[in-house]
Amino acid sequence: MRGYHNCDICGESRVTISWREREHEVGAVGHHLVKRDRVLYFCPGFILHYILHHEYRPPDEFVDAVRDGRFLTNDDLILQPEGWQPRPGALKAPLR
Repeated sequence: MRGYHNCDICGESRVTISWREREHEVGAVGHHLVKRDRVLYFCPGFILHYILHHEYRPPDEFVDAVRDGRFLTNDDLILQPEGWQPRPGALKAPLR
């Protein structure tokens, strides 16, 4: 199940989080990748659960990357050689 796990602290695998007057369902599966400058940060998909329910505080560098960087998609993860040009109609580009 590609990264599925239960929280090591409370055993939960799915929780509802209230954020800005909205309810969000968060599951303990997957991960997020955040790029800032030339650094790539990796965190579990359940990071909001750890922050909001268990008072986890990520490192300052990661928090800055979330604020100033960008979350990557699957298309961003396809690495290509320097100078590579996509074929007409392709949306994939090199990670830089």
